Amino acid sequence: VLKRKDEKGSVPVFIEQCLQFIEKNAFSEEGLFRISGNSNDVSRLKLVCDWGYTVDWSGEDIHAIAGLIKLWLRELPEALVSPKVSAEMIVLAKSIIGANKNATDEERIVEASKSIQDILMKLSFSRQVALNRLLLMMEKLSQNSEVNKMTPNNIAIVFAPNIMVDKNSNPMIEVQNTPFQRFSMNVLITFRKSIWG
Repeated sequence: VLKRKDEKGSVPVFIEQCLQFIEKNAFSEEGLFRISGNSNDVSRLKLVCDWGYTVDWSGEDIHAIAGLIKLWLRELPEALVSPKVSAEMIVLAKSIIGANKNATDEERIVEASKSIQDILMKLSFSRQVALNRLLLMMEKLSQNSEVNKMTPNNIAIVFAPNIMVDKNSNPMIEVQNTPFQRFSMNVLITFRKSIWG
């Protein structure tokens, strides 16, 4: 599910290339991942990568490259964070948000970080490695949020529906869970280092 047979590592080679290119060249781009790339460019890139051709990423629109990463996540047969693990994360988020009505978002995120690692360890090793790799890029992106406007919360808004969605769930339930998915992603981005080291 997470890689081609001929590839070794956490994510497919083309996704790793996209992540590396973004990390080297795009952290000053305002709205990265929030602004959609041209759908024709994203489709073309997908086709080229599916056929196994090499892509000169420097000649591509950065938003199309970001769009390719989101498309890869959406097209996984099952979300990167499996439905069972996602459900546990949502329960945790609901309990922390519900129990701490007077707490700040930062206080809630710190509290959630204490329990979320145990939940994440229920993911398969390959999913943990892939998620950590993506979160590393998100963490780095958020460190330049004064320029690119992509705070951990803004990144969570973009990625939670792609990483934590249960594709077999009732769409209305998914909509109701959106704030808790976003909260969980915010925790993962903010505390990636302490979760995975």
